[in-house]
Amino acid sequence: MIKKILLSGINEHSKRLLSGDIEGLLGYYKTAFPVFVHGEARLINGRDELRAALNAASTRSRAAGVTRIEGSLINARKVSAGRYRCLVEWHYYAPENASPEISAVMFFCSYDGSRIKVEMVEYKKIAFAPLRAPSEPATASPKQNSKAPSGYLH
Repeated sequence: MIKKILLSGINEHSKRLLSGDIEGLLGYYKTAFPVFVHGEARLINGRDELRAALNAASTRSRAAGVTRIEGSLINARKVSAGRYRCLVEWHYYAPENASPEISAVMFFCSYDGSRIKVEMVEYKKIAFAPLRAPSEPATASPKQNSKAPSGYLH
């Protein structure tokens, strides 16, 4: 059952992000949660920061010519009562690219019986150049809070 719920949420997230329906995405996230990128943690602290991060991700996808986003649930594990760790690959399709750009993201989320809520995000692979750091491996250990740019959700 949880896999069906996760797949539905992934599908909805893809459509809303590409269409720019940021308000429709806000309910999928806790108000404050950490995001790990290139081994550094950044706290998304409140709806305004979350809105800005999601809007930047949506804008970046469209600016890259993306016309379709597909999410694939690679793995989902129950870690405790109502809490799950889910690895999702996001495939970004643009007509000018022979193959999609791919991000791999680990979502730590909860499910209360009605809706999935993201509680933490960890990027394993990042599709778009503004967030890539080729000098750092994607599996680096998390560091203290960073000044990493917002806009790296998805």
